[in-house]
Amino acid sequence: MEKILLKVLMLVTLPVWLFFLSVQRMVPSFTATVNYTDPTLEPVVTENSVIRQKIIDSQFKCYERMNRAPPYRKKGLFCNRTWDGWLCWDDTPAGRITAQNCPDYFPDFDPTERASKYCDETGNWFRHPESNRTWSNYTLCNSFTSEKLKMAFILYYMAIVGHALSITSLLISLAIFFYFKSLSCQRITLHKNLFFSYVLNSMFTIAHLIIVVPNPGLVKRDPVSILLSIFTLK
Repeated sequence: MEKILLKVLMLVTLPVWLFFLSVQRMVPSFTATVNYTDPTLEPVVTENSVIRQKIIDSQFKCYERMNRAPPYRKKGLFCNRTWDGWLCWDDTPAGRITAQNCPDYFPDFDPTERASKYCDETGNWFRHPESNRTWSNYTLCNSFTSEKLKMAFILYYMAIVGHALSITSLLISLAIFFYFKSLSCQRITLHKNLFFSYVLNSMFTIAHLIIVVPNPGLVKRDPVSILLSIFTLK
């Protein structure tokens, strides 16, 4: 009877724990949309000024790189290196499409997506037919941002709920172990310690998801402690 009860507990608790542990590792981090800060005498930095400064810095680095880079020496027509206002584009052979990761200037831009620019057969950068101005394709940069953010929130709350359920099932199992004195033996003691470690891990994981993940400012203030906590949880 004791062996059957032990097997049932293991079958109930461990799969739940392993499943939601894998879900937690899938949760991407995302920043909070609202930050509350204490009053300060320093100049107010708006979101637009931060974006503008990022673009200016990227433009300066682009022109610096274009000046340092050697001239294009391959045969055939090509499009000259250029700064399009957001990204820096190198010399590109005619008839080619060059691509690079999207910039991170804007909240709805996904840096993992790709922006592209076409150099036509005459060695000129593609011009948009409506504006007749050189045009870079940034349409993919924010095409799937809302879907990815929605999935991130789903995984985030799944991890919290999953670890909460895991804690509940583990505590029930521990209560059974302590209630039935006949289950006391060395093997059961090992299982108790294992379940205690799972409970603590889930509690720290929930605390990390609730306190650290939505608060990027905390990571900036104390990155070493945050990295140590993440390493401990893994």
